Amino acid sequence: MTILLVQALGKLQLRYQDTAVSTFPTRHAEELLSYLLLHPQTPHSREKLITLLWPDAPPDKGRARLSTTLWRLRCLFDTLGLPAATCLHADREWVTFAPQISVQLDVTCFEKCLHDAATAADPVAGWETAVSLYQGELFTGLYADWCLVERERLARLWLHTLGQLMEHHLQQHNYTAAAAIGERILQEDPLREEVHRALIHCYEQMGDYAQAIKQFHICSDLLMSELGVLPLPETIILYSNIIAHHYQTLKPKSPAPAQKSALKNAFAEFLQAGERLHSLLAQAE
Repeated sequence: MTILLVQALGKLQLRYQDTAVSTFPTRHAEELLSYLLLHPQTPHSREKLITLLWPDAPPDKGRARLSTTLWRLRCLFDTLGLPAATCLHADREWVTFAPQISVQLDVTCFEKCLHDAATAADPVAGWETAVSLYQGELFTGLYADWCLVERERLARLWLHTLGQLMEHHLQQHNYTAAAAIGERILQEDPLREEVHRALIHCYEQMGDYAQAIKQFHICSDLLMSELGVLPLPETIILYSNIIAHHYQTLKPKSPAPAQKSALKNAFAEFLQAGERLHSLLAQAE
């Protein structure tokens, strides 16, 4: 059976048989099609669509613009080799995307994977499939209010799913996979301190103390510059433990007395600074 494939997560793309379309004649044509794709089989009044696309247009001009935009969409379906009448139904009052062929919309598949995973004995496969379907923010390039709301909802679902996958890998002691997911989460939401902390733990377990220490400083710098707050005590304690462990296991070859003395002094100063910081945090509570 021939299927119309629709990618909405990322830049909008339609594929039918061997033809794909990812560019659109106007921004309003792309926005109207995007809105209709998210609400299939639902009749929309022309007045509602006009308000959605041209909120400040006089009624006559709004209806003329909508008619022109619908004509452009019909031409678009013709380009795909798909008769517009099999997908788009419009009369003087109502417009409906009611395809007479099968449509596979990635948003629908994404949400179905998460729904199925929620009741599965082993949800990991469903989470991984959902994450693979998320190729970018919903309808990249569109900034209408209705799109922004739905985009935020789907992005939060995606980030939550990544968090579940990261937690799964941490429980399995698969620190390399967990770290890769954590880095991906922070690319989208860099102020997630719990993810920074999990990353620090991953790098520690992988034996990469330098990266663990660097991650703590990235976290603390972001929190201070963006929010004006210090890391949570549990993050600071984790960092302190890593520093202490790294110092204890560090065994330089034939260290010079001056170098050894400098290391001891620096470590002592670090511990004193940590105690002072914990004292200030306790006073602030």
